[in-house]
Amino acid sequence: MKDVSGDSSAPSPETLDPASRIAVERAVGELRRACFVFLGEDEEGQGPGHLILSTENADHEAFAALRQHAPGLAPSLLITPRRAEALGLGNGAGSPLALETSGLTLDELVQLANPTTTAKTPAIQIPKNLAERLQQVPPTTAAAALDLTRLARLLPSVLLLPVDRQPEGHWPYLPPISSTTAAARRFC
Repeated sequence: MKDVSGDSSAPSPETLDPASRIAVERAVGELRRACFVFLGEDEEGQGPGHLILSTENADHEAFAALRQHAPGLAPSLLITPRRAEALGLGNGAGSPLALETSGLTLDELVQLANPTTTAKTPAIQIPKNLAERLQQVPPTTAAAALDLTRLARLLPSVLLLPVDRQPEGHWPYLPPISSTTAAARRFC
């Protein structure tokens, strides 16, 4: 498979750790099924991380479940620089952007992620204060989340929620973000 990352130091699929490869394949499947995935920041998955949910496949039930994992916190909508440009937020270059989503419905978030919607589309209501909603997301987290959606052949947009630790229960855990990003990029 072709290396689209431009990172020649990334492992090839043949030399990738089997556990990392399985974790990436499982995460892709979970995102396709409108389930969320935990992107951990440590080896054991006991520390902080982010829950991600594909915007394209999100339904109201999954969105409500995501929000329950951090009461009082609204998830961020992570979009590509190119998508941000279409919404009037930048020039299409640079890093992915995260928008704070409090007060927005799931339908509004899906419209913001939809590539057929632009700042000039009259049929939708794009919030006027989008530029005020920009948030910082660790670059490795943003890259891993968007790479996983691309690998799943979904729109490169996710709902992202910071959490203190991996939630209890049946959640796919991904190994450290840096290796996940390398693995996802090698499979694309």
